[in-house]
Amino acid sequence: MRTEPGGETPIAAHVPDRGAVVSRVLLVVPPNPHLNRTPSVSLRYLAAALLERGHEVRAFDPTAPFGPAEEVLHRWVSTWEPQIIGVTLYADSALSTYRLLEAIPESPALRVAGGAHATAVPGEPLRRGFHVVVLGEGERTISDLADRIGGDPSKRPRLDLVRGIAYRENGHAVRRTPPRPRVEDLDTLPPPYRGAGVFPRSWYLPRGRGGLGSSLFASRGCGGACIFCTNRVTGRGRRAHSPARVVEEVRVHLAREGRRPITFHDDAFTADRGRLFALLAAFRRDLPALPPWWCQTRADRFDAAIARSLREAGCRTVVFGLESGDPEILRRIGKGILPEHGLRAVRAAREAGLSVYANFMLGFPGEEVRHLEATLRYMERLAPDVHVFSPLGIVTPYPGTELYRRHAGEYGFRDWWLDPALVDALYAPLPLAGFGAADPRRALAILGDLEEALLDVDFFHYPPEVKAAVRRCLAFRRAHNRD
Repeated sequence: MRTEPGGETPIAAHVPDRGAVVSRVLLVVPPNPHLNRTPSVSLRYLAAALLERGHEVRAFDPTAPFGPAEEVLHRWVSTWEPQIIGVTLYADSALSTYRLLEAIPESPALRVAGGAHATAVPGEPLRRGFHVVVLGEGERTISDLADRIGGDPSKRPRLDLVRGIAYRENGHAVRRTPPRPRVEDLDTLPPPYRGAGVFPRSWYLPRGRGGLGSSLFASRGCGGACIFCTNRVTGRGRRAHSPARVVEEVRVHLAREGRRPITFHDDAFTADRGRLFALLAAFRRDLPALPPWWCQTRADRFDAAIARSLREAGCRTVVFGLESGDPEILRRIGKGILPEHGLRAVRAAREAGLSVYANFMLGFPGEEVRHLEATLRYMERLAPDVHVFSPLGIVTPYPGTELYRRHAGEYGFRDWWLDPALVDALYAPLPLAGFGAADPRRALAILGDLEEALLDVDFFHYPPEVKAAVRRCLAFRRAHNRD
């Protein structure tokens, strides 16, 4: 591990004995008004994969509470001279990311975009200054690109030989190479903690002291078919790390961070019952000092036995995506559950001593007052057993989703994330330093203002009576969370 002269920012590097020429890769977290209090787990996976191949890696995270300013990025591009600048794209911050890219000094670096947004609309980042778009999971693809450059800042790899990317051929037509096979055995990917060193602790903790919470994945993918889901990277097929691998990652967290909480970001943590019980047994057997942890899952993949086993293995909170209390809406959006599933799952979780967070989404196209009233009554029934109804949740049509494909033309919101006025309106309620910097006493009020901003954007042209019904649901949810 080396340190940049005049600062503490580490440049993590591992040069293998095989004598290969390394590439320098700069991974960039896009600007975002929501602060990140832990390093990006996705970029830690990428960093770990690149380091394993012998490349040098540096990260830039302007969303960290004490993170670097934009001029630091400019200096690194000019003085460190990376061969690859890799950026994860999100719809909400796509416009600010393109502006950031435009301001970067001229450089021969290959500009690579990845993530769900880039995978959904690959032509867009290629028109906005990127040279390559990684389609789907990125660990092996970005490592392949770095291997082919081999440390030569002027070298452009033969992109037609790299699987799983899109690029502009002859500067015009977008060409896609054959898809890269999915990583079926997730344990073959180096663990993300090996990439943590490129994210200085002082970006996330005052004076760099204390422990950080961890974001982990025990699995990828989901078998659901929700029309609003943006999961274009990991896909519908579900794959899992072995219990031994997950235990290893938790052990490293304990050694580095102590008993700071862990959040598992799996889409459906309890979906595979047999694997789940094997993992929880390994937790109980091998991790007696397990810190409190969270997970999220589907209500139809949850019961009393699972709830008890989660609690015994150290889980303290479970998050359910319930979305609506109306069976017709649940069917329309492809959720694959009924309200009864949510009632049973929430009750089982609370009886086992787990805290419950419940996600709802309001304002689907075609949703009527009667559907929203059914959701309000459903929330009222759930309220005694729900700790928090998750905020926001006004339906937003993200690119790549079935919701967007069906309705963008009908309602006229195509490419809405590139409209500066609309994006500014969405984020207008946030303080200049981002939501994470808000006074906790103001947090609920700011969330309420954000909900109203989302509703006022009016993607689906709601009739006045539907807007009023949505606001009744929001008011109930805010009052519950406040109390």
